[in-house]
Amino acid sequence: MRFYLPLKLQNMKKKKHLKHLTDLIGKGIDIKESPKTKKNKEKILFDDIITELCRLEAKSQIISSAGINVMEYEEGYIFVIKLLLQKCYGEFKTQIIMWWVFESIDPDGVVSALVDENKKEHIINTKEELYKFLKRYDGK
Repeated sequence: MRFYLPLKLQNMKKKKHLKHLTDLIGKGIDIKESPKTKKNKEKILFDDIITELCRLEAKSQIISSAGINVMEYEEGYIFVIKLLLQKCYGEFKTQIIMWWVFESIDPDGVVSALVDENKKEHIINTKEELYKFLKRYDGK
């Protein structure tokens, strides 16, 4: 017959085995995240945001095609999302992101080109291509 500790006690036992990083390497050591790790986290965040926005847009299109108008309901959420994107990426990049997610594909499924400041057309098919395109404007 086995007896199990309540989950709270199990977690308390586990916490005793955890060590602080300073206990392992000593006090006074300054640990910083590597630039590569920061870039990876930024890319993952961007990827997650764009994935969810695309899912929301797809669901909205499906509902609209069924004859249900959800635009009034969605407007507030889209406004909040836009404000948060502006906080993360700035107004210029946010405009490109919002265009890409909500307007770049016409009803026939054709992807529209984005024209940059040099009058060069860019067809952006994937979120990875969007990320690379937006990275060109870092620091501007």
